[in-house]
Amino acid sequence: MGPFEFCVPRGMKFRRVEGFEGDIHDRITLRVRDEISELVMFTANATWGPVKSRPDQKLGDTLSNREWQCPEGSGRDFRFQRDGRNWRLLTFPMGFAEYKNVPSQAAQEFDRALDSLCCQKFN
Repeated sequence: MGPFEFCVPRGMKFRRVEGFEGDIHDRITLRVRDEISELVMFTANATWGPVKSRPDQKLGDTLSNREWQCPEGSGRDFRFQRDGRNWRLLTFPMGFAEYKNVPSQAAQEFDRALDSLCCQKFN
């Protein structure tokens, strides 16, 4: 994802699809009990307009809404929880990563990947 990297823990299935306009759709899936949950990461090419920067809607109690910064960019981290289900949206320049309506155990595993976000220097 350009200057941003995530680590994918073992046991998660990773799939990358590149769009015809240069956008990248990464999907990480995880089975918890009999339910498949998905973490989607979208990275736009430089010609795209704005990408998602806020959650689609307020889904429940906000567990966190914080800003983060690194030399190559900044973003926001939104987390929600309702009835044991979890949502998270992590924004970064030219993209975002999110999971929606997943059980707590899946959210914990996906958070391991999202919390591994690190910024890389441009060459």
